[in-house]
Amino acid sequence: MNVSIADIFSGTPVWVFLLLGYLVWRGLLALRPRVVALIRVWIVPGVFIVSGLLGLFDRPLSFLEILGSWCTGAVLGGALGLLSRPMIQLDREQKLVWLPGSVLPLLRVLVIFGAHYLLNVQAALHPNMRSVYMAWDVLVSGASAGYFVAWVLRFVQSCSGAANTALGAWRASPEIGLRRP
Repeated sequence: MNVSIADIFSGTPVWVFLLLGYLVWRGLLALRPRVVALIRVWIVPGVFIVSGLLGLFDRPLSFLEILGSWCTGAVLGGALGLLSRPMIQLDREQKLVWLPGSVLPLLRVLVIFGAHYLLNVQAALHPNMRSVYMAWDVLVSGASAGYFVAWVLRFVQSCSGAANTALGAWRASPEIGLRRP
């Protein structure tokens, strides 16, 4: 079977490209230090935790295979997520948080998204190997959910230990959240 990249992209639902665009945009914003509303910090982890949990469903595997693969991924991803130590400043009154610039948020969304995409493309191109690719996809789903649950726990821990810092001098900017005056 001779399938081109154009064939693969044309067979990809539009929502996949929209999600990728959003995640890349959020990852690019994270390259620079910024202040954001605390509520916005939960968006990307929430997307990946929900997506990771959805990986438990609609798979051509037995329930025990799915659960075992997903839990293995969750433990591995969770262990990696526990290594994270978000360095933040917190303004509790205004519910703002200062986040340092880092390439890590962009890299982690590209790795997770890319792994899911490649595994699903391979499953579509090689239907006889679909169960193998979907087993790996379940592992990636578990790793994604586990990583972000652990990251959230570490972030909450950082918030509880952070001194209250007045970040109200930062002003709103629609393209990057809040920036210095």
